[in-house]
Amino acid sequence: MLKTRSCARRGFAAPPVVAAQHDGPHALRLELRAFPARALRVRRGENGRFLAETTILGHPARLLRIFVKTDEGGLTPSVRYLDLTGVRLSDGAAVSERLLP
Repeated sequence: MLKTRSCARRGFAAPPVVAAQHDGPHALRLELRAFPARALRVRRGENGRFLAETTILGHPARLLRIFVKTDEGGLTPSVRYLDLTGVRLSDGAAVSERLLP
């Protein structure tokens, strides 16, 4: 879990990760503050590289990219939307989804 003090030094008002737990050997399940209903699973792949997996358009997918659109007005920034881009685990087809908080 990220410590609040280290996040403040990086310019975050609060930690971006709200929950983290082990999900098998060499894997973590993370819940992000920007969208806690959509968990990420980070695991070590067969080649030793780490992969992020989540659900995109209702299908288990390997996450390739997250774009976060923020509104910087006011005292603290707020998330307007997240764009998730990845490939389905079942057939490797490209998938993308926009999430609104």
